[in-house]
Amino acid sequence: AIFVHPVITIKVTAYAGGVTLIVPPNVHVEQKGHAVLGAFGGGGGVFYRSNGALPETVSNSGITIKIEGRAFMGGVNAAVNRNAAPAQLVTLEEAARIIREVPEQPSTTREDMRQQIIGDALSRRLASAPPVAAARITQEVPEQASTTREDMRQ
Repeated sequence: AIFVHPVITIKVTAYAGGVTLIVPPNVHVEQKGHAVLGAFGGGGGVFYRSNGALPETVSNSGITIKIEGRAFMGGVNAAVNRNAAPAQLVTLEEAARIIREVPEQPSTTREDMRQQIIGDALSRRLASAPPVAAARITQEVPEQASTTREDMRQ
């Protein structure tokens, strides 16, 4: 991601739905808002206020995204795509040059996030499993991971 401003404020409202902002790994995210019968910034309930940084976005890159808003019977949160290229803070001229000259890479965000969610869930499950079961699961996972999409479609 290329940024030309060090601080970006996104105002969001979620009504009976959800909003998830996916950010690169070296961007600091601050969330300030409230939720009624919903969630905002990782917490929620009947009435919930959120005001703070997303813990996994501690960064010294100088880029901050502020999410401000509200959620009613819905949710607002941010997620870090750990596989994404680091964000760059550049001048407007440099951003224009990059857009003009550097070929656009196909987006892998959806697949990256899917793999990240599965990996995180498996890690939590392995951490709570008895040692013998965890060893057995870790032996089976590489075999399953070698399955290609073509194999799955057949």
